[in-house]
Amino acid sequence: MTELFAADDREPIGHGPGADHLRDTFAAIRAPATEMRATNQAQRGDLRGEPPRQPPGTAHRAAPRRRPRDPKDHPMTPAAVSAGTEQALCEATERLFTGQPTRTDGKLTKNNLWREAGVSRATMNRATSVLADWDNRVGQSPATLLAESDALRE
Repeated sequence: MTELFAADDREPIGHGPGADHLRDTFAAIRAPATEMRATNQAQRGDLRGEPPRQPPGTAHRAAPRRRPRDPKDHPMTPAAVSAGTEQALCEATERLFTGQPTRTDGKLTKNNLWREAGVSRATMNRATSVLADWDNRVGQSPATLLAESDALRE
């Protein structure tokens, strides 16, 4: 910005509405600065040609970090999936648990769930209620209980 401000006195800084806006802004800054110089009210950094003072040793510091944005506050964060998508995932869950898959090998994995439902993995991940039901049912399935009992025997 400083370079554009300095170049505005000597040469055109661009064309179009953005450049016009910058020129108007720069003119609005220059007018009071010129008046302050004329009345000896200008202080360090008031466009007298001196840069504002920085405490020693701070020139290399990066800008302060902004706190991470909460995903719930982001306007593009979807709240959930559509009713049709949720229905497709529920039907796919039933097909997998009853051993009647139509698109997969029938293993009880989340990869098979989203493929069986015909949705993307990201879409499946947004269906939190369906995934909670899935995790609950997988934890209670006979295959899981058998694997746990085998692990206890060893």
